[in-house]
Amino acid sequence: MKRYIEASLNNALIFIVIIFTALSCQSNRDPLSFSPPVFKEQKSVNIIDIKIDKLLYNILNLDIIEDKIVATAFDGTNAVSIFDKNNGKLINSVMPVGRGPGEYTSHHLLLNASGDSVYVYDLQNRSVSTYASEEFIKGSLPNRVVMLDKSNTYLNATPLTDGKYLSFPIKGARFANHEADGKLISSYNKYPSFKEITDTLSIHYMYRGLEKTDVKPDGSKFVSTNSLGSILEIFSIKDDLITLEKEQRFYAPKITINDTKRVVVQPDCLIGLMDLKTTDQYIYAIFSGKQNKEINGNKVSGKYVYVFDWNGKPVKSYNLNKDITKLAIDEASQRVYVVTKDQDSTEVFGYFGL
Repeated sequence: MKRYIEASLNNALIFIVIIFTALSCQSNRDPLSFSPPVFKEQKSVNIIDIKIDKLLYNILNLDIIEDKIVATAFDGTNAVSIFDKNNGKLINSVMPVGRGPGEYTSHHLLLNASGDSVYVYDLQNRSVSTYASEEFIKGSLPNRVVMLDKSNTYLNATPLTDGKYLSFPIKGARFANHEADGKLISSYNKYPSFKEITDTLSIHYMYRGLEKTDVKPDGSKFVSTNSLGSILEIFSIKDDLITLEKEQRFYAPKITINDTKRVVVQPDCLIGLMDLKTTDQYIYAIFSGKQNKEINGNKVSGKYVYVFDWNGKPVKSYNLNKDITKLAIDEASQRVYVVTKDQDSTEVFGYFGL
């Protein structure tokens, strides 16, 4: 009995030492360090091509609305083309460029399909146009147009709950929250920390134009990443305040700062996460994994799709048989629709199963 008690005490002491050591290592970990994501489940998949009856160039965004693929790509007249997701047949071309009713002054539109509505952000005039999904497919006029706060210019704007909007100002804040009428409510201006960057101007230059975001369907959170290196940030929006909930640091960007405080990307800098898309459960992202010198002026692409939960935990990775540049999640069919290239280097659609 005495030996049993001594053994139990020794085991308890060993357990305490292990826990203490683990906590000490965790507390001593460099907060600026990086650690690659580890996925318990990895799956190799082949993309199934979808032949479409229209050539598209430079597809900026991909969305799924019921049984339709919505591609944002200027065709010389319209900014958006809509296809049947099953057979690739062209259904309609909408969002005409011009200066008449229902037309847009620029073809560079940013589209977001949320619930039964479609939101189109026009960078040139800082407006968000709202359409019922069915009316959008028909090419009807928007049922609502909101001008965002005129004190700034915004790179994008996406819908939140209660008709509010999340925007990305060019000056000042990193993110901003707007009322349903476009009035500014609050802003957020913190960025991840890097050992190479000591001033906010350089980090502002680094993120502008390279930051990708997507809002959780219920509007309570959003996720952000920058394609230089790989950092995943998850934010909450509560009581109109934007709060950082989680920061996952996977790969360090290889950069230097020049005399004008601009970030210079090194040839061996890893190109990481890109084109985020979310569901209520998960965050999906294309992972490039290429070095900057491999891009060589071409469109950034990757053969991996990474899946995270809303705590930033790696869930699953898909290893694809060819590169993709855009993706959209279709929960109804349990498919991921993608933009890839055919043998003639023409951009086409495809999909793979979840």
